[in-house]
Amino acid sequence: MDREATLDVVRNVVSRLVDKPEFDTASLNDESCVIELGLTSLELIDLTVALEDELMIDEFPLQDWIDQENQRGSLGFRINSIVDICMRVAS
Repeated sequence: MDREATLDVVRNVVSRLVDKPEFDTASLNDESCVIELGLTSLELIDLTVALEDELMIDEFPLQDWIDQENQRGSLGFRINSIVDICMRVAS
């Protein structure tokens, strides 16, 4: 699966979790799941589980995502960082 297709899957999964009428999945690119989209820690777990199902990932590397965000100096859990991880581990 290419990056754009993976981004589309992430956008669709995030759109199911975000309860904002003004939310536009087509423009979702590098927003923060926590800061800008307001996802809670439980919703982040729901996001990873849904991505496992959608992308046929055996086990989403949540700790890798956390480590990657720490290296960036942010715990906002950016959309692009989750796409990077999904690209790396998706079957």
